[in-house]
Amino acid sequence: DLCRLIARSYEIGGASYVSALEWVNRGLTSAGAEWYEPDAVEMAPVSSVSASAIARLCLVAGLARMRLGEYTTAATWAARAMHIAKDAVPLEAASGALGLDLAQAHNLSCILLHLRGETEAALAAGEESLRRYRALGDLVGQEKAHSNVADALLELGRTNESIAHFRASQELARRVGDPVRMAASLLNMGQALTVIGDEAGRSEEHTSELQSH
Repeated sequence: DLCRLIARSYEIGGASYVSALEWVNRGLTSAGAEWYEPDAVEMAPVSSVSASAIARLCLVAGLARMRLGEYTTAATWAARAMHIAKDAVPLEAASGALGLDLAQAHNLSCILLHLRGETEAALAAGEESLRRYRALGDLVGQEKAHSNVADALLELGRTNESIAHFRASQELARRVGDPVRMAASLLNMGQALTVIGDEAGRSEEHTSELQSH
C-alpha cells in the first residue's frame, strides 16, 4: 500500500503524473498483478488482499492517465479496477475496502465518459457510483457523485433534475465541511438556473411573436 500512497501523492499534487505511474507499476509488480493481454481488463487470479491493493493502484493509474489527457487508457484502468473489485470477492462488492474501490471506479468511469462525450453512459456510471456510495454511507463520495450526475443531466438538457443533484451536492459539502466544494456546487447550480432562465426567455419571446401575427 506504500506504493499506492506515494503514487497518489504525486497524482494529487500534480508534481509528476509519470512518477505516479512509475510507483503504480512498482506496486502492481509487488502485488503480483498480471494481465492476460497488455490492454486486457481480466487478470490472473490473486488473493483478496492483493485484489484490493491492485484495484486501488488501478484507480490511481486511471486518475494519472486522465490528468495526462489519455482518456482511453484511463478508461481501461478504471475498468480493471471495477472488474477486480466486483469479481475478486463478490460478497464485499457492496461494503468494505473493495466496495469503496468499486464505487470510486464507477465515479472515475463517469468522469472519463463525460470527457469523451459519452454523456448517457456517463450518467449511468455516475448513478451507479452514487448508489454504491450511499450503500457505504460515504458522504464525501456521495457529494462527488451527485455533482457528476448533475453535470451529465445538465448536458442532456434535463435541467431541473440537474439542479436537484447540485443542491444535494451542496448540502453534502456543507455537512462534511468542504467550503470549496460548496462554492463549486453553487456555481454549477447558478449555471443550471441560467439555462432555465434562458429557456424561459426564449419561450416568452416565441409567445410574443406568435401573438403579434
